[in-house]
Amino acid sequence: MNRRVVVTLLLSIFILVLGCNPKVGLVVLDTRPPGATVYLNDTIVGETPVTFELDMDKPVTLKILKEGYEPKTESLNVGWAKSEYHQGHYGKGDYLIKGKMQKGFEIRTIRDLVRSGGG
Repeated sequence: MNRRVVVTLLLSIFILVLGCNPKVGLVVLDTRPPGATVYLNDTIVGETPVTFELDMDKPVTLKILKEGYEPKTESLNVGWAKSEYHQGHYGKGDYLIKGKMQKGFEIRTIRDLVRSGGG
């Protein structure tokens, strides 16, 4: 019976954690070196360090450009968020999203840029 209680408790925690993941949140992106231009679906969102909103129901293409460095492109989707979570870059809480405080996620991540032309 004790084992059954433990299994039930662990299963409940597992369902609670997986079932309550917010779909909208913030991405706080920096680069090394900073000052790279960040695009989401070919629209400029700013220069690093930059914060932008992300809706997991609407995956986007992230592009990072900096003169003298190789461009970086990534698809920001659920798989990407899971990868960031496993790297310890993911948190949940109350954030200002779409102009109001609401439950969401925050992903804080850094991308290392590689000099182009072997320099």
